[in-house]
Amino acid sequence: LNANNQTIGNLVIGKVGNTADVVIGALQTVAGPISIYGGTISVNQNLSATQTGAAVLLQATEAINLAASKVIQTSGGDVTLNACSGGAAIGVESAIYLYSGSQILTSGGDITLGGAYAGSEGNLYAASNISGGGYAVRLLSATLTAAGGDIRIYGRNVSSYGDGVYLSDVNITTTGAGSIGIYGDSYGGYNNTNFFGGITFDINASIIQTVNGNLTLKGILTESQSTNGFGINFYRQTGSNSYTNHIQLLSQTGNITIIGDAGSTIGGGIGSSSWGHVFIGSPSSGTPVASGDIQINFSRFVGAAFNGLKVKTTGDVTYAPTATSFTAAQTFPYNTYYVLAESAASLTIGKPGNTGDITISSAQSVAGDLTIYGGTLTL
Repeated sequence: LNANNQTIGNLVIGKVGNTADVVIGALQTVAGPISIYGGTISVNQNLSATQTGAAVLLQATEAINLAASKVIQTSGGDVTLNACSGGAAIGVESAIYLYSGSQILTSGGDITLGGAYAGSEGNLYAASNISGGGYAVRLLSATLTAAGGDIRIYGRNVSSYGDGVYLSDVNITTTGAGSIGIYGDSYGGYNNTNFFGGITFDINASIIQTVNGNLTLKGILTESQSTNGFGINFYRQTGSNSYTNHIQLLSQTGNITIIGDAGSTIGGGIGSSSWGHVFIGSPSSGTPVASGDIQINFSRFVGAAFNGLKVKTTGDVTYAPTATSFTAAQTFPYNTYYVLAESAASLTIGKPGNTGDITISSAQSVAGDLTIYGGTLTL
């Protein structure tokens, strides 16, 4: 491609319905949009669309792979990775795989990683269906930077326990009004070493951050082979008391919503392990202090022994069941490592109709209302 080193006006490889594999083996710099259609698409060199607003589309009937340290970049154009475009889950470990050091940078364009498989948010998911489980969307030490655009990730693991969206040492950020939404559905579980679920963070530090836009994480269990499978897993393994690999879920003024839903399975909503704290709202440094509302919804929560969720905002904070009631008695805060609602305008635990028992394990102080709904309340 582009053997004479001229700047291409636009680049189209394949067409809709092409099932032959496509490998990008040489750097491609294109003025206009880039569209690539194939079976499995492997991007082994950089792709760049330089014209303002020019988009990049990778549409695969099978999988999409972005090689280690390679970059897809636009100047305000959207980048869309659309795996499983025929609507069928694929029999490989990952439908979308961003390898170590890879980057997608859009300077204001939207970033979408997903597909056409049906999931809890619609026909939007990249999906894997493989014996032994898979990671439908896998980001390994990858960077997504939209700089004002929206970021959406949709992954579904269909059969045998695995992860819908697997995140390890990621940096996912946008600015301005840009928002971030990560949606994972999965057959969850636990193999006595690793936890699996809708969204799973590995044992490394990660940061997901907006400025004024909303941030949403929604992990759903479609099935679970263990009570230790969770809709969202904050860390894949149990860890210990010496780790500081913090996860930071941040927004300065946007609202943050975290949903871990076990549905009708035997699993739990949110599980957290001791590889670091999970900072929600404000960063580990404590400043700037978030001002958006924070809502954390789960069926059942199991926390870390030596680290905790640390929630800090001047907005409202809510902990509520995904259904009418929590599926087990809950303690708030889980232990002394947890901070429920630092600086918050109000704190709500439960919701009307919740019959799950609630224990308040330490003194809580907020600027405004403090409301608790439960079966038996122990203060």
